[in-house]
Formats: sequence, C-alpha cells, structure tokens
Amino acid sequence: AGEEKLYESLSMIEIDAPAGGTSRLLLPDSTVVVLNGGSKLSYEQSFGVKSRKVELEGEAYFEVTKNKTKPFSVESQGIRVNVLGTKFNVQNYLDDNIASVSLMEGKVSLDNKFNSSQHMELEPGERAEFNKKTGILNKKKYNHIQNDKLWIEGDLIFDEMPLSEVVRLLSRSYGVHISIDNTELNDLRIVGRFNRNIQSINDIMSTLEATDKINYSALGKEIRIY
Repeated sequence: AGEEKLYESLSMIEIDAPAGGTSRLLLPDSTVVVLNGGSKLSYEQSFGVKSRKVELEGEAYFEVTKNKTKPFSVESQGIRVNVLGTKFNVQNYLDDNIASVSLMEGKVSLDNKFNSSQHMELEPGERAEFNKKTGILNKKKYNHIQNDKLWIEGDLIFDEMPLSEVVRLLSRSYGVHISIDNTELNDLRIVGRFNRNIQSINDIMSTLEATDKINYSALGKEIRIY
C-alpha cells in the first residue's frame, strides 16, 4: 500500500497509484475515478474547458459526471471509450494481452484505434474485450458484470483463471514479484475468492499450495512458483 504520486507539468497532470493499493480521485468535473494498483491516469490542465479527455494505463473504475456539451473520453492503448455520464471499468495494463471495458450503468461507445472502421456501443451488463495481438474488438454479455469492480473493495476472484494471469493479478495487488519456474503450470486453472484487505499474499500462496498442484518459496517481495 501507499499514497498515489501526482506529477504536474506545464500542460499535464499525472497520478500514479502504487502497486499493492488503490487510489480514489475526484476530477475537476466531479467525476469519481478509482485507480487500481500499478495504474496511471493523466489529463491536461485544461481538462473541462472544451472537452474531458483522460489517458489510462492499467485499471480504473469511473463514475462520470454527465455533461452533454463537454464529452468525456478515456484513451487507453488501442482503444478509446466515449462517455456522456455512466459507470464503467477499464482494464488495460501494458503487459495484458486482452484489454476490457465493462459497463455497469449508462452507455458508452468504443473506438478501435488500430481499425477506424470498428466501432461499437455497450449496454449495461456488456463487456468489450480488445485483443492486442490481433487488433480485434469483441463484445459479450456478462451476467456478473458487477464482479469487474469488486477489486475496489479488495476482492480477488479467480474463476477458472490461468495461473499466469493469477500471478499478474497478485503481483499488482500486493506489490510483489511472482515468477513461475515451471512453465507447464502457466495454464493451470485456478478457482477461488480472496480479499487483499483480509488475507496476506502468503495466506493466498499457502492456500494455492494446499491444492497440491503447486509449490512456492518466498524471500521478501520475491516469490517463486515451481
């Protein structure tokens, strides 16, 4: 955990959320943003004068203040989310192969920045996924859309998630570095629900080890799975 870092230049404001924690922000237009650990949000100092554009690396949940005359948009590696007033989650860390936008309330439209002809709109309960390798944007209905913002409360949900993805999520959530020595374990499917406000990283690793499918060793913030 820790406090977010704020940087100001002549034209840009940048906020970094520390790995292992979250940061809650109030933008000048009263839009609420919750940044997940290891994420960065930046916007121009002129934000709100003519438009409301932010840039995101990582994951954030937005509750956007409605203003039809000044559109709100989120730019994030490969995709652009266009908003009036709504509640949605964007996950797009630099090392993720898939970026996602999950809509809880309202309406958003998405632009594929690699394919200008691909444009889609989301309704509540829908999630868009952008494959960074293929450059393709897809949409699907998701019955548990609220799960995509449970990280705000510290919840970590593994629903048949590959171990390689679990490792990335745990590394960000606890500010540690986890490596998998046995690459045959990368696709091992993990099921479980934890809360980082209650359980330590060692609690979770011990639970995973108790399945007899993995072993681990830890030294400070370095964890090896084998």
